[in-house]
Amino acid sequence: MTPNRLKHLLREGQPTCGTFLSLCSPLAAEIMGMLGFDWLLVDMEHGAGDYQTLLGQLQAIRAAGDSVPLVRVQWNDPVVVKRVLDAGAMGVMIPGVRSVAEAHQGVLATRYPPAGVRGMANVRATRFGLDPDYYAEANENIAVFMQIENGDAVRHIEDILKVPGIDV
Repeated sequence: MTPNRLKHLLREGQPTCGTFLSLCSPLAAEIMGMLGFDWLLVDMEHGAGDYQTLLGQLQAIRAAGDSVPLVRVQWNDPVVVKRVLDAGAMGVMIPGVRSVAEAHQGVLATRYPPAGVRGMANVRATRFGLDPDYYAEANENIAVFMQIENGDAVRHIEDILKVPGIDV
């Protein structure tokens, strides 16, 4: 598995630079990938794209340079999280997190058992089964961002941030 450079920068307290992609265009993603961003986030929550346009954008980002491909999923749903990670995202932003339980659910969706509930398959992220290290390394390599968007979450922010596995 390719090491997640973004997680390394975050652990080291280094600033990062990235942007959201909402044009649903692999060509736009490829151009942005050539510009030297640390990360590029495909927005599936508010963007008009679907799984097919996501796949093309993730392929373009990886082919164009060193930007870490991230996806803001539509909702905190383990099936949605699994599919974007299987497609090759190296991190997810989970919107609308309101509680510790929801934050914990989001982290579990990004982790393989026994640390989580993500299902296993020989998919694009595993190089279709050709990456023997993927399953062993993925739990520590996938970036997890929680989006705090309401008063309940703000009131519980200290507890939410204690959930193991949250990077941002």
